[in-house]
Amino acid sequence: MLFHQIIVLAIGLPCFVRSYEITLLVGGGDNVKIKDYPFIVICYKKGYFTCGGSILNEYWVLTAGHCTCHKIQWGVTNRDPNGPNMIDVSQSVRHPDYESHERVDIKLLRLAEPIVFGTTAQAIKLPKFKWEVKGDSYKTPSAVLGWGRDETGAKSKSLKIGNFFVINNTDCKRMYGNSSKIYDFNCCNGCLNCGVSACKGDSGGPIITWINGKRVQYGIVSRGKRCGDPKFPSIGIKTSHFVDWISQITGIPLEQLTV
Repeated sequence: MLFHQIIVLAIGLPCFVRSYEITLLVGGGDNVKIKDYPFIVICYKKGYFTCGGSILNEYWVLTAGHCTCHKIQWGVTNRDPNGPNMIDVSQSVRHPDYESHERVDIKLLRLAEPIVFGTTAQAIKLPKFKWEVKGDSYKTPSAVLGWGRDETGAKSKSLKIGNFFVINNTDCKRMYGNSSKIYDFNCCNGCLNCGVSACKGDSGGPIITWINGKRVQYGIVSRGKRCGDPKFPSIGIKTSHFVDWISQITGIPLEQLTV
């Protein structure tokens, strides 16, 4: 995930990167400890890493709609399909309005057995229905976790965190123009002149911010354009727009799911 903008341009990534290709490219990203972010999980398809995801309770994981997940791995920061804490996914529930990478890119995963909660596994809270980040762009901090490409061009084996700022949808629509639709349920994140970007392969992971000092997952990494270009922020899915649906499918009461 540590990947500076000049290297991104050098490897010739395509101008538009579809959601199923998104990876986090983070210049200045840091290694993290799982006890500090115990809600993160890794998704695998036939033994290969596909996406990130987040824990809602012992049996349910939240990820992007385009992500294919046959197994998840919890409680670790290093990717290893032969490692500990692997659980089969017994059911995948994609949102009924999902159409493509530009629509409702959200999915719930029902696990075949429960995650064992402790210091390395905890649920993440979501914002209440239609909660929004208010105010100017580049004022509210946000962060994204993932296992994207590092400075070698390979996907990172260890979990990294990249620090961003929320970009309001008015500014995000202006920045993208006619090249990509920004819906009310999308959220945008980026920074100026910092080399931090969403790019190829690591979608489904959580976008976090803070409400009254409490950490919440307000977005899901979904899509982006022009890796490393601050003129095009990464685009996510606002969880606050879908908490009623999440509660209905998972059976988790809203008062337990949200903060």
